[in-house]
Amino acid sequence: MARQFKWFFPLALALTINNPQQAIAGLIVNTTGEVTIRREGFTNYTPAGVGTQIFPGDEVKPEPGTRVIILASDLTSLTVTDNSKLLSLGDLDTNKEAAKKICKNPDGTEYVCRPGPIDLTIPYIISPRHTKILKSNFTLSWNRVRSSRFYEVSIKNEGDLVWQRDTTSTNILYEKDWSLQPNTPYLLVVEASNGRSSYEEIEKGAVNLGFEILDDSKIEEIEQAIYKLEDLCLPPEGETLALAHLYIGAELRLEAIEKLKYLIDQGNLNPAVHRTLGDVYAAIGLNTFAQKVYLEAFKLANSTKDIEEQAATATGLSEIYQIFGNYYEAHHWLIEALQRYQELDDNERLYELTLTLERVMGLM
Repeated sequence: MARQFKWFFPLALALTINNPQQAIAGLIVNTTGEVTIRREGFTNYTPAGVGTQIFPGDEVKPEPGTRVIILASDLTSLTVTDNSKLLSLGDLDTNKEAAKKICKNPDGTEYVCRPGPIDLTIPYIISPRHTKILKSNFTLSWNRVRSSRFYEVSIKNEGDLVWQRDTTSTNILYEKDWSLQPNTPYLLVVEASNGRSSYEEIEKGAVNLGFEILDDSKIEEIEQAIYKLEDLCLPPEGETLALAHLYIGAELRLEAIEKLKYLIDQGNLNPAVHRTLGDVYAAIGLNTFAQKVYLEAFKLANSTKDIEEQAATATGLSEIYQIFGNYYEAHHWLIEALQRYQELDDNERLYELTLTLERVMGLM
């Protein structure tokens, strides 16, 4: 069974505090030595480490004397000290997102179309963008437009103006007295003084760019999950990465980005951290941001010989370059991905990417 890390949300963790259920996936959050995994149905073991996702039927193989801690989606931990097949995990919930345009491969199979690259000459929204909000203080931010002297910043609900302010900056700190209501869809719209608007991105086909503030009951539920996670006393890297995945599962992408960026700013060199941040950026349409992080993730995965992370990151880069319309680079990264998935013996992904390669070659 293929593991499509990037396109499955939640990636590894799901909130199950109020409605306990069987664990659906896991995440390696600590290891005292080298560890490899063999995916269900695959032949070969490949290197793994902190940040590797574990699915039903996978085999985890620590080196002698190595202890591996896996955090399950119900926020319980499992310690593995020998070759263990994870038979207790249920089926992975793909939770696919809606409002996607469908295109077709050369053989008639369907795939999700992506809108084109963001226009760097507009004040496109950076944050909050396609996310729910947990914190009471967050920052509104957007792309700087060189020829603009000021920006008109608005928050709208279904087209109705809720709040507005002019500023010469490219960010504003949210204040509670704006009285935004929980469980209500809002859209941040920024218009530059030269007439260019962030709304142009929507006019070109972008979807799901708004944000929503959580209500008190949901905030309490997530806080309980955070406390439960903290009680496990995981190493800092594993805890922060697990928390980021938890946020992703709850659609708190803003918080997830902040956690992952914090690790990277502290000098973290784990390719899974960088690739996961790239996945979140790609999911919200910040493709230039994703490109930069993916390139670093691929370099780090090469240095650690993590073939699975190389494959996932190369696939992500191929998608980004397709969005950019740079089909020669997309072709290059598809070849890189295909080579890795060949090593992993992942025939399903090989088939899917071969169809993509045919499509890309037809556009070159």
